[in-house]
Amino acid sequence: MFEVPEDVPAGAVCDALTQLHALECATRASMLSLVRNADATNAWEADGAGSTSSWVAAHFNMSSFHSSELVRIARALGSLPQIGEVFEQGLLSWDQLVEVTKLADAESDAHWAQEAQQHSVYMLRQLVSLRKPVPKEDERTAHEKRFAELTWDQERLGARLSGYLPADMAIVAEKAIERELHRRDRQMNDELTGDLVSFPQMRADILVDFLSASLGADPDPARATISIHADFDDFGHSNALVAAGPVSYGVCDVGIHNLGVEIEQLCRGLVHTFWVPRDRSRGSHW
Repeated sequence: MFEVPEDVPAGAVCDALTQLHALECATRASMLSLVRNADATNAWEADGAGSTSSWVAAHFNMSSFHSSELVRIARALGSLPQIGEVFEQGLLSWDQLVEVTKLADAESDAHWAQEAQQHSVYMLRQLVSLRKPVPKEDERTAHEKRFAELTWDQERLGARLSGYLPADMAIVAEKAIERELHRRDRQMNDELTGDLVSFPQMRADILVDFLSASLGADPDPARATISIHADFDDFGHSNALVAAGPVSYGVCDVGIHNLGVEIEQLCRGLVHTFWVPRDRSRGSHW
């Protein structure tokens, strides 16, 4: 069994996994092509099997479910050459291929070859389920279950966003976030830690950006009030506790005021004012 040496850099391991995944996809694509040929020529009859699926199951010790799926996908790819090509290149996973071959036909092959790359396996399954007749009662139940909730931790250092969206709303949310994700630099470094920003972290940033843009477009001058508690001396110099980056999420015009004298402009938008009280107390607001 192959063992990875302990001194191999993590980046090299990730690169090797990416290459192996592409190799696995290319190997599976070749196998699907051969299965399609065996199915078309009834090659399985020589072994006395009753069908391509039963022959595959016996020959490769597969379950009947997985052998049937393998044959179904092999047949489908006969009229879906572009989907087959992106899978062979490793741009689609096997799980994505399973679902997209239930959605695409010869006319939509090119569309789904690109579209499937933008969707998670879960969302592709949801799209498949939407093509099936959904009882009105189930659809109503899913709609009524929708919710979003923000729960702060005890130290109020952060909050957990949880919720549930029915399929039609979830598809819209995923599409908006994933399209923005693909537009952004995949090699961004975090301004605070300097570390590479992960995809889940990038999705969180995108969600906040969407909400900030909505807040910034609100004409109500009192649309948001944020309280920041800090020592008086932490404001008004280059090492200020409140940095321009976090404040910019408010998409508003923030000026730091020291005894009523504005000393720094932080970000853009409608006018709000940052005050440091004359009694040098720790409470400030904007």
